[in-house]
Amino acid sequence: MKQTVEEAAREAIHKHYNCNGTYPCSEREYCEHCNGHNTAFDCCECGADEFKEGFIAGANWHINSVWHKTKDEVPQAHGEYEK
Repeated sequence: MKQTVEEAAREAIHKHYNCNGTYPCSEREYCEHCNGHNTAFDCCECGADEFKEGFIAGANWHINSVWHKTKDEVPQAHGEYEK
């Protein structure tokens, strides 16, 4: 299943903050991370906005650190690769 980083962030927010769990957030109808258009800052219920920013920054770092071009790398028997 392919997901965008934003979709994965929304799913992680729901899981971390338990938006629809046993004690659901009272502001979820208005929150942009659930069904609405307000930021989590507007309702002061949780830190979902900061969580999303950190999640996306971490995901982008991971994507960019793992995927790189190897055609210019020369295999070395020992030590680090030359650039």
